Amino acid sequence: MPWMERGGDMPGRRLRSRPEILARLVRIDSVDASVSVHVDEPRGLPPRRCCRDWLELRGESEEALRDVRQFLVSLHVDERDEPGPARPPAVGAIIQIRPRIQAVIGMAGTTFDRLWALATSGQLRYCRLAFTEPRRGSALIVSAEFSSQTKDETADDSTGAPEASGD
Repeated sequence: MPWMERGGDMPGRRLRSRPEILARLVRIDSVDASVSVHVDEPRGLPPRRCCRDWLELRGESEEALRDVRQFLVSLHVDERDEPGPARPPAVGAIIQIRPRIQAVIGMAGTTFDRLWALATSGQLRYCRLAFTEPRRGSALIVSAEFSSQTKDETADDSTGAPEASGD
């Protein structure tokens, strides 16, 4: 078949290019934590108690995204293992660009608990988000990293040489 000789594309089929992935390092300035408990009564099922835990990280990026540097990253527990049908697979989404970039990220309860401990102890200082190019004010977050220091600070602290003792 002639279309197979041209690289395997079927006639009339458009190739999708991989979306460009952008990244921003956000210095966290403040953290808000909240916990709520309520009763959920799904139709046809017995009522059940539900808890919702949220962390909101506010900060600023050195590099602007569409002239915006302010970030609000909302974190919550989401126990689903599958990332969903979106392409590329995502851990969260940017849902607003202006007046500040607002992101929502779901994660397993154990990971959320670790972040909660870092955040409430004042040790959570940086968040690095990798996401698709925003379209119509939203984007998919393909990875998120949270830490107490940047990779540059970690590299500066470990020169590889043992410390000399004064003995």
